Amino acid sequence: TVIGDVLAPGAEVFSAVPGKLEEQPGGNAGQLTFKLEVRPDAAVGVYPIRLRASGGLSNVLLFSVGDLPEAAETEPNDSVPMLNQGAAGSTAAAGAIPALKLPVTVNGSAAGTDQDVFRFVGKKGERIVAEVEAQRIGSMLDPAVHLFSATGRELGFAHETPGLGLDCRIDVKLPEDGDYYAVVHDSKYSGGTPAHYRLKIGAFAYAETVFPLGWQRGRELEVA
Repeated sequence: TVIGDVLAPGAEVFSAVPGKLEEQPGGNAGQLTFKLEVRPDAAVGVYPIRLRASGGLSNVLLFSVGDLPEAAETEPNDSVPMLNQGAAGSTAAAGAIPALKLPVTVNGSAAGTDQDVFRFVGKKGERIVAEVEAQRIGSMLDPAVHLFSATGRELGFAHETPGLGLDCRIDVKLPEDGDYYAVVHDSKYSGGTPAHYRLKIGAFAYAETVFPLGWQRGRELEVA
């Protein structure tokens, strides 16, 4: 759903997303809804979308295509239970935060002082990667990500991971069976809006660097 001051039915959509984008009927004044069907063979990545209406072109909106199951953040989820026992305003018990089924991409928002906590169940020796995509998709969030054990011990922290710009990633081997908590927030607890992000959690592979950094169009090349 796109909201704007001069939007009207018939606005033209320009999209680089591999798939089919159609305007849907109905909606309120200054608001248009589109249905996007992404092709099954679409490459994972970030794609631009923009609209042209009577008042001109919109700013570019960035749409991320992933390859993991998707979930939405559910509030309240702003505290790690073991770190906030007895704290005023705490969201309390561990059972208040539903467990995620991994692997997953969680779509959330964490403006200002907000922090978001996500619980999952892990096994001893299991490798877990938690990566936040925010600045890469046009968010004002400068993300930090933590991983805590059920006893409140911090097992991992990242902010501005090399190769991800201002976004971040942690890669941790779990020490025991049990509950774990991934926490996402603005690094200075003062982020503006929009503050949306995508948190990917699972045992997925990623490239830290690519060599060589460039090559010629139309020619084959081995990369590492």
